[in-house]
Amino acid sequence: MTWNLSLASEIIDQHVPEGYLGGWWLGGASWIFKHPHGSVLSIDLFLRPYGSPGWVRQVPPPFPPTKMPIGPLLVTHEHGDHCDLTVLSEMARRDQVVLLPPSAMAAWQRTGERAGPWRTVGPGRIETVGPWTISVFHSGDSTARSAVMYTISAEGVSIFHGGDTLWQDGLFDGIGEELAPTYALLSVGRPDDVSQFYLSPREATMAARELGVVRWIPMHWDMWSQNSIEQSTLEETLNQQARSGPGFRIPTHGQFGLFSPGGGDPWSEPAGRVSGHPHADPGEGGVR
Repeated sequence: MTWNLSLASEIIDQHVPEGYLGGWWLGGASWIFKHPHGSVLSIDLFLRPYGSPGWVRQVPPPFPPTKMPIGPLLVTHEHGDHCDLTVLSEMARRDQVVLLPPSAMAAWQRTGERAGPWRTVGPGRIETVGPWTISVFHSGDSTARSAVMYTISAEGVSIFHGGDTLWQDGLFDGIGEELAPTYALLSVGRPDDVSQFYLSPREATMAARELGVVRWIPMHWDMWSQNSIEQSTLEETLNQQARSGPGFRIPTHGQFGLFSPGGGDPWSEPAGRVSGHPHADPGEGGVR
């Protein structure tokens, strides 16, 4: 895929009506959200045009770090597709707020560069940044050293971001009882992936049910050639799992959605405006 090169400008210019949160999925676990008053919050922005050795990125970056909208950033763990050091460098240059766990902070400190107004967070913390209330939870990601999960809340909407959490009995039940988020963003991998870096479709459906969300969105199934899933296969698998659980939605990359307190489909809300299918010069930031 390729991108609409004006996406960063569209995010900055996009009007979000009162009572909603705007949101864009940028591939993998990368999301940007926007408040009606204009505040932009990002989670796990991954804007390098390549992965690590042995991992081939399939979703090119939507824009370079220098073009990303200004606003706070949340990082779930230290892996490079969630803790992008080029993004952190730009956040430090702009003196922007970053929330990140100790392992991600340690990865940044090894660069020797200065940090901005950053906050090291762990499970149980509740942070307020502008109009956003951010709750921090222990992650079930056993492949990272101090991974966390977040909920962001504003305008009566609560959105859970699980990072690369794996399944743990009782992990999602507790969050659902405490906060009952409206939406969940969950990383999903192939059911036959024995290395299991992400939740299986069945586990993700169970997690969404335990979280008590109205709707959930699978993510990260698209990013890496080594363990990606065809969208049609993912939809078929999730439809089989979702008969007794909350609804799910697979958005288009870069598609503007409106997240509502009632948990409606963000990409079918009547006030929404869709940016359309991304298209761009393939030489701009893509994987060759």
